[in-house]
Amino acid sequence: MSLRFVIPALFAALCALPASAEVTKAQRAKVDALWLIAIDNWAPMFNCGATNHGSDKFLRAHWKPMREGAFDAMKKAGWSGAELTKLRQRTEIDALMLPPDTRFDAYLDYCQKHKDWAMRAVKADLFEIDREVKRALGMKHP
Repeated sequence: MSLRFVIPALFAALCALPASAEVTKAQRAKVDALWLIAIDNWAPMFNCGATNHGSDKFLRAHWKPMREGAFDAMKKAGWSGAELTKLRQRTEIDALMLPPDTRFDAYLDYCQKHKDWAMRAVKADLFEIDREVKRALGMKHP
């Protein structure tokens, strides 16, 4: 085959490729698992840290941009608007909180079962959902 046919054929093949690779089922499963880990890590910090204004403010200031960064990466990877909206609602801080009518002793029991929350918050050992989602999707994180 002559070079004059190979170059146009390669160009046509490259043009036929999608602009961005479609997310795989394995990547979707990994991202779903990462969100479960994030919820499991962050919910105790929000619930138990809510009793201290400084802790609550610190945690909220870190959760919101990380969460949005993960959503941005998922949108770029092909998650639908409906999927992102559902996950957004599920991961709102208010959705991670115990119900407002939770009895105080149940609240204390919850915090006692998750006693490492304070040490993780003090050390800023926070599960970085944006970084983890980007890594799972093969994207670079600044």
